[in-house]
Amino acid sequence: MLGFAKCHLPKNKYPSNYNFQIEKDDLLKNLCFAGVFSLSDPPRDSVPYSVLKCRSAGIKVIMVTGDQPITAASIAKQCNIITEETIN
Repeated sequence: MLGFAKCHLPKNKYPSNYNFQIEKDDLLKNLCFAGVFSLSDPPRDSVPYSVLKCRSAGIKVIMVTGDQPITAASIAKQCNIITEETIN
């Protein structure tokens, strides 16, 4: 999820060619929450079947990710990497 904020910048103080310096200009104050955006990047349709096929061939399937543990577990379940028999 991504959150968005906005800040009104007067044209007389910030012309179109203004060289912004966030620390100096102190632009991170008085922000107004504008909304949130959520996106999903689901695994390809063939992945769950491929994982099961690898397992049936005796291949141990391991997922390496930088995702948060809850996100990683959700994706692993969708891909048949985590099954009912899996223990945390």
